[in-house]
Amino acid sequence: PSMGPATISPQTLARQELTVHAPQVTTLLSRMRITQLQMDALNAQLPAFAEAHGLPNGLAQEEAFFNITCDWVLKHRFPSEVEEEGISAWSEWLMTAQDCPPGSTFNAETLSCSKCLAGQTATGGAACSACKAGR
Repeated sequence: PSMGPATISPQTLARQELTVHAPQVTTLLSRMRITQLQMDALNAQLPAFAEAHGLPNGLAQEEAFFNITCDWVLKHRFPSEVEEEGISAWSEWLMTAQDCPPGSTFNAETLSCSKCLAGQTATGGAACSACKAGR
């Protein structure tokens, strides 16, 4: 029987220090939305994948779940690729420049915010720039 969508907060899944040391992870976890309907659909694909690829019972579930999940990730990266109603693309779960607190800049390669050096400031994740004199 279905128990509905999971409602676990990132604080439940990891130590509180994670927010300090890897805020991009807690941002991802807090925005992650996978419904029970989606999980049921992914799980329903397991037997057919295992049979189609001739996987023995012991390896079938792990191998099939890896490939089915990978396929889901590839098909749900951008909002324009998502065909199911009410399903968000996983790219919407990632940290963006708007998530950076004042005084920090956004690093698009690591999807994280970095504090500006002393005497510099930034807002909205923009590049750090010198503070105005007297401020």
